[in-house]
Amino acid sequence: MFDDLYIESELTEALDESLKNAKEGKIKCPCVPIHGLPGFGKTSITKSWLKHYNLKHVYIDAGCLYVQEVETEYLPADNLGQEPQVRLVSGEDLNDLFTPVKTNVKVILSSDIIDRIDSDTIVVFDNYGFTSKEVREELLKFIRNFIVIDPRVSNAKKQRRIVPLMMVVIATDEFKDEDKYNDFEKQMFGFKG
Repeated sequence: MFDDLYIESELTEALDESLKNAKEGKIKCPCVPIHGLPGFGKTSITKSWLKHYNLKHVYIDAGCLYVQEVETEYLPADNLGQEPQVRLVSGEDLNDLFTPVKTNVKVILSSDIIDRIDSDTIVVFDNYGFTSKEVREELLKFIRNFIVIDPRVSNAKKQRRIVPLMMVVIATDEFKDEDKYNDFEKQMFGFKG
C-alpha cells in the first residue's frame, strides 16, 4: 500500500544535493552519513528516494557482513608494473617471478557485490552501527579510499579500486540510557550487552 510513498524531507534534500554534486563532478563519490534512533525511517526514506528516482544502487546490510580470510595465489611478475626497481639479473630471478606465491587476504564484499558496483552506482551501507570493529575497518578502506579486496585480482595485495557515484551510510544512534539500550539489544538480538 505504501510502497510508492515518497516524502521530501531534509534527508532527501541532502541526498539530492549530494547526487547533484556527484553527477556534475563537483565532488567525487560523496558519502552521506544518515543516523538516528531506531524506527525513525532512515532506511525507509533512503529506499523510497532510490525508488522515486529509479537510481541504480547496491544495498548492503552491513550488519550481516563478516571478514573472511581467503588464501589466494599470485605471481610476483604480476607486480612488475607496480615495482619499477625490479631488475632481471639471472635466470633464477626470472624463475622466482613466475613461481606462484600463496597469501591470505581479508575479504568483506563478495565478488557478486563488487561486480555490481561501477561509476553510476549508489552504494548504501545500512546497519553500519551493528558491524564488528574488524568489519568497520575493512568498510572504511572502501568508504575512504574506494579500495576493495578482490581475490580475483592478480596483484599481491588483491586490491581493486572501485569508485561508485555516491555512498550512503546508515547507522542507528545508541540510546543514552544504558538500561534502555540493553533492553533494546535483548529484544533485537536475544542477549544482554
